[in-house]
Amino acid sequence: MHAPHATICVSKTLARELSQRHGRPVHFIPNGVSLIDERDDSILDEFNLEPQRYVLFAARLVPEKGCHYLIEAWRRGGFDMPLVMAGDSSFSDEYVARLKAAAASGGAHIVFPGYVYGARLASLFANAALFVLPSDLEGMPIVLLEALGYGTPVLASDIPPNREVLGSFGRTFKAGSVEDLGRSLVECLGDIERLSVQAQRDQDAVRRDYDWDAGARRTIELYSCLDGGLAEGPENCG
Repeated sequence: MHAPHATICVSKTLARELSQRHGRPVHFIPNGVSLIDERDDSILDEFNLEPQRYVLFAARLVPEKGCHYLIEAWRRGGFDMPLVMAGDSSFSDEYVARLKAAAASGGAHIVFPGYVYGARLASLFANAALFVLPSDLEGMPIVLLEALGYGTPVLASDIPPNREVLGSFGRTFKAGSVEDLGRSLVECLGDIERLSVQAQRDQDAVRRDYDWDAGARRTIELYSCLDGGLAEGPENCG
């Protein structure tokens, strides 16, 4: 925090915390969202999925993503559609094995397609009834931006980085609470038609606000300001 001429942070929340803790200016420039128009719906047939008839999680299968909360809430809820856990181990083989054992023991319909990329992942996002991110820890959750950018309703834990991204775009539940997650899943799936209409309406705003080109321009502006104004101090660069 004290060595660089300027510090960039992708989260308003983290930028504020770092600035207060270290007494140094921190420049907020968010990540962007990369979306593709191509779809490969063959993945739906491969895993016997129907459009708008499954709930999606997509991320690394690691403890901080809260996968275990979601699987337990799904097992308890007795939902009549599949839960798709797209992702796999990231040096977390034992954790993934526990997730799959828990999923198999409850009789719930939970699918583990592994890591999914490109047009296949775009298809999973675009056809999901709901996207869920139950994280305990995030920086700037790009996967939320992807879900919102594809017009998919979102339910996420109420940690500050998730709330910052969602704003008015999605719903939250109490982080770490299987009970509150279960209740929120029931509420969202019971109101999914209205949430889908809202999500489709919001996707243009998300694509506009989290644009990689805009972030690149702001980064260049900051570099240019530093190059020409270091004598006045980096805090003078907006």
